[in-house]
Amino acid sequence: IPQVITDGADGLLVGPGSAVEMAAALERLTDTTLRLNLGRGAKEKSAMFDVTSASRQVEAIYRLVATAGQ
Repeated sequence: IPQVITDGADGLLVGPGSAVEMAAALERLTDTTLRLNLGRGAKEKSAMFDVTSASRQVEAIYRLVATAGQ
């Protein structure tokens, strides 16, 4: 999902239904440094999607809407 994954930073993106691209991406994962960097990037990005963070973001929107026009 390109809206969530940044290719080469926290994952590898391939075209839908492209076995050739998938095979190339899997081949790239034989690189230990790349795997470690992708794992770190994914872990950092995952913090954006935890329940606490999402709750705070929703709460901030509610506060903004509730105070608008006051």
